[in-house]
Amino acid sequence: DADVVRMVCSPNITPVPTGPLSGTVRVPGSKSVSNRVLPLAALGTGECRIRGLLTSDDTQRCQEALTQLHPNGETAFEWEDSGAVLRVSGSGGKMRIPKQELYLGNSGTSP
Repeated sequence: DADVVRMVCSPNITPVPTGPLSGTVRVPGSKSVSNRVLPLAALGTGECRIRGLLTSDDTQRCQEALTQLHPNGETAFEWEDSGAVLRVSGSGGKMRIPKQELYLGNSGTSP
């Protein structure tokens, strides 16, 4: 409805409806969702490709911890498409005992 669009938009913008719209909306990554999808992908079976993963200290710590726990270590996680997609090889539910203490920083949502 054009009245709703006018109410939300800046007073300098006057929407003029001309027909149906189509497009793609990309929302920013979420720390909570990113720190939940990483262990799910790492524990899963097969490969998982994650787009829109938030780049933050917390998600980096989560990925580093999972790298230490994953039987395939660093090879379980690989960035593709110029860093837009993270490929995760699932461990089929298997994890290893880490050789060192896991560091999660200040992350309150890391598993």
